[in-house]
Amino acid sequence: MPELPEVETVVQALRPCLQGCLLTRVIVHDPRVLEIPPRSFTERLRKRHIQKVWRRGKWILITLDGHETILIQLRMTGQMLLVAPERDQHLRLFFELENGKGCWYYDTRCLGHITLLTAEQLEERVSERYLGPDALDISQSDLFGRLQSTKRNIKSTLLDQRVVSGIGNIYADEILFKMEVHPETPASGLNRNQVSQLRRAIRSVLRKAIKKGGSTLRDGQYQNVNGKPGYFQMEHCAYGREGEPCPRCEGTIARKRIHGLSSRSSYYCPLCQEKPIGV
Repeated sequence: MPELPEVETVVQALRPCLQGCLLTRVIVHDPRVLEIPPRSFTERLRKRHIQKVWRRGKWILITLDGHETILIQLRMTGQMLLVAPERDQHLRLFFELENGKGCWYYDTRCLGHITLLTAEQLEERVSERYLGPDALDISQSDLFGRLQSTKRNIKSTLLDQRVVSGIGNIYADEILFKMEVHPETPASGLNRNQVSQLRRAIRSVLRKAIKKGGSTLRDGQYQNVNGKPGYFQMEHCAYGREGEPCPRCEGTIARKRIHGLSSRSSYYCPLCQEKPIGV
């Protein structure tokens, strides 16, 4: 967390408030979130116009005049807020705008990363060395080729940001549930028709989650720019529903740690997401 739907929700809300504004200064409360020295970061951002606010995979990108871009990785606990946080204990950065308003970067566990990139550095960072095509934009033929080239299971493959960017643990489970595929199914075993179904499931689940403002789990770590939760968790079919009835069949949602994902659990229905023979 957060994944593509949560980041897209944040970007859509930030865009009308930041785009076209003058960034007068940045106050660094905790330099640990920065990938570059804080003095360089603040000096390079002083009196810069914000030209574009956009997203790539799970990354927030804020492009400035002068062809430099702020890259923000929220990771597990980062938040971009347009309202002042109730407590400043976990406030890491403050972006001050000329209109007297601003944007706070808040991170309870200080797991996020923020940097400032030149155009050349940005091009390298969003290259396939780091990121695959965006999950909402990848073509069927490209997705098929990427799945055919790996020996991993489909769940771990979907989580590899170099294969397809934006999908995390929550939405991988929801996508696989929607297309009735077991998470341990070999990625290369999907035929072209199944990959077409997978692509449709990816787009359907992610777009619906965006409309619902993303998923806020029990830990409450994800909040939108106004400090409010998302609502897609109320429509989860598999993720986090261990022991509950499958909403599609007579099965019960199971939880399992599968090969390649030892630190994360997968949720699925063993009945309608049947494990392939020999796996």
